[in-house]
Amino acid sequence: MRVPRPLTKNEAQKEFLALLEGIVRDLPSHPENPNIRTPRVFIPLTPLAKFVRRKIEPFVRTMTDTFFTFYWSFTPGNSGMVQINSIRLPNGDRVFWFLNDWHDWDQQHFVGGVAAKTVCDLEFPRLLFKRNGKDFGHDVRCPTAADHHVAEGRARAAGPVSRRLPSLTDRMGLFAR
Repeated sequence: MRVPRPLTKNEAQKEFLALLEGIVRDLPSHPENPNIRTPRVFIPLTPLAKFVRRKIEPFVRTMTDTFFTFYWSFTPGNSGMVQINSIRLPNGDRVFWFLNDWHDWDQQHFVGGVAAKTVCDLEFPRLLFKRNGKDFGHDVRCPTAADHHVAEGRARAAGPVSRRLPSLTDRMGLFAR
């Protein structure tokens, strides 16, 4: 039996995107915005990367735009990080995925939701954090904006948000209690 040849980077990306598109195609719509689809079960990205014979990091970064990165520290040595990223599918939809360093390695990269190409980038986190992720099947409660030591982000629709993150998160209601 012959071992199949390794996929090139472009072949692996195409296969990964095709698999991801097939998985998220039939996700149910969010009740407030039918152009945003939300998973009802945990959808890790690591098995997809393994299927195309790649390690999740750095492979997933070759197709990803980082949207927000939140770092915080509760006590010395006890810190956390959540990152919201997006991958553009061939049909133009964006799959938003999380990197959460509090999970096991195989579960750190997971799908958070899908936005149609017509949806503004800021609409997804607004809906995500409105009820602390409960509509998306995840508890994403974060500390208040004042507790963040470093916060950086980018949104194509609104430009850089790093300098105005606290006011932006307050207006969007990102850190609801």
